Amino acid sequence: MNIGFLIIPSKDFSSKKPFKNERENIFLKKFSIVGKKNGFNVISCCYKDYCNKKIKRAWIFDKNWKKAYNKKIDLIYLYFRFNTKGNKNKKQMKKLKLINNPYLDEIGWDKYLTYKIFMKYMPDSFLVNNKQELEKAVEKIKTEKVVLKPRHGSRGWHIKVIDKKDLPDKIEKNTLAMEFIDTSKGIKSLGIKKRHDFRVLIVDGKIDHCYVRIPKKGSFLANCAKGASKIFIANDKIPKEVVKIVKKVDDRFKKYKPRVYTIDFLFDKGKKPYLIEFNSQPGAFYYDNHEEIRARYFENIFKAIKDYLKNK
Repeated sequence: MNIGFLIIPSKDFSSKKPFKNERENIFLKKFSIVGKKNGFNVISCCYKDYCNKKIKRAWIFDKNWKKAYNKKIDLIYLYFRFNTKGNKNKKQMKKLKLINNPYLDEIGWDKYLTYKIFMKYMPDSFLVNNKQELEKAVEKIKTEKVVLKPRHGSRGWHIKVIDKKDLPDKIEKNTLAMEFIDTSKGIKSLGIKKRHDFRVLIVDGKIDHCYVRIPKKGSFLANCAKGASKIFIANDKIPKEVVKIVKKVDDRFKKYKPRVYTIDFLFDKGKKPYLIEFNSQPGAFYYDNHEEIRARYFENIFKAIKDYLKNK
């Protein structure tokens, strides 16, 4: 069975590999190898090269990267924002089986939608479009620092942590102003003593694995691509409050299968977890010295895909 792994590549088709970033190529290579083991051919292409259940041109990993043309596909794994405006292939994609549901994708992309659905577990957040709206929002935010992030986005793009007294003169439309969670006390139950975020990866309702990300010195951003380090945590060590929130979140998504997503948490004063973000298209780039965890994670993803197809 052929899975079309649809991406927005960094380079055009003249490149020898799908991505400019080698970590992303390794991720896709490992994913393809595990897929092949489970009876799936992973065919990677720019979403613009998909048309009418076929991929015009693509990359396939078979001992090394090879180019392929006019490949029929049975499933689509989206690795770009499905609801991008102007996507002429959207209706065609809906005719095929999608591994990651567009509804989950939209929640992950739209940070304000995430907040509206899960505000019970999140820091106070306000959607602002200009400085005047920001000033009103700041009056309602209790913390002295404020987090500004684009409503739509991922991977820590354009996130800023500012003091209330240093509000910018200009605000982009669709900016989310959030209460600042001070994570400097770490996570007491895990012995973490630094700023952090805590990521949980879920496959069909089960916690697959998790890790803590520690920002580089002087930074609040816990993205590994921005210099953060990663500490893997055994599942039986996950704080009980996190497990409870994950269950509540996943209960809302039970009808969507297969479902693969992540939830990011911050711990306030070392104890209380706050849900911060939701990601329906998680990568798996930084598994140095923990490749066995990534391999098991991929196995579980393909198991979820097979269970979905069996019951479809």
